[in-house]
Amino acid sequence: MKGKSYTWVIQGDINKCFDRIPHKIVIQSLKEYIEDPGFLNLIRKFLKTGYINPKTGETVAVNHVGIPQGGILSPILCNIVLHKFDDFMREYIQEFESGKRRKGNPEYRKLEYRRRTAKTFKERLNLLRLMRKISAYDMNDPNFKRMMYIRYADDFVVLVTGSKNDATLTKIRIKDALQRLCGAELNNDKTLITNMKDGFDFLGSHIRKLGRNPQFIGKDGRAGINRVYEGRLLLNVPILKIISNLEKMGMLKRENSTGKRTPSGCK
Repeated sequence: MKGKSYTWVIQGDINKCFDRIPHKIVIQSLKEYIEDPGFLNLIRKFLKTGYINPKTGETVAVNHVGIPQGGILSPILCNIVLHKFDDFMREYIQEFESGKRRKGNPEYRKLEYRRRTAKTFKERLNLLRLMRKISAYDMNDPNFKRMMYIRYADDFVVLVTGSKNDATLTKIRIKDALQRLCGAELNNDKTLITNMKDGFDFLGSHIRKLGRNPQFIGKDGRAGINRVYEGRLLLNVPILKIISNLEKMGMLKRENSTGKRTPSGCK
């Protein structure tokens, strides 16, 4: 809902996040909030217990790195460690953002003046159509910068209003922060910087900006007049793939060719 005004997106990919986080950093992160030595010792034992390979049945030992996957504590401990990265991004965004608003677009102002001084209704209407094709503000204003950060488990994206160089520098800072604060490694090859018009993949969906300044006309209920609204980002969710996977897992059954439900119904 808020992503339509951003230009670039950094698609973060942490290289084997669960397998690379050092035990030392996990314990240090817990010590900032928990003082009970018995509880911390229990966590140490959990981290070093290892796990059983389901294919071979062999016990895989864990030394000083990695959070065993599959345990109920694993995503919680990973999230606690990555909270340090959240704090870094919060401070970095405050440092990065600048300007109260974008400066005006000179071309838009010229059209606005011509429409205001136009003699006929037809001329004003044509100029209005031209105005709606461009932005009222300079979308490349170097003095206006914004950033938004969203993380879900070990997947995250960073949306940037600014230049591509700003996005590239941010990626470098992110890589350093993950290594320094969390002991995690950013995958350079899979961490992509793309334009919002080309879109990006996040949590199983493809998200992109619709065209150039997508707009639609709507009624302002209070004023009773038409206003131009900007469209939101397009979220392409692979519904058919999701339904197919649920069907394979036995969580639902499709309707048959006659449109009637199967005898067992739909679960």
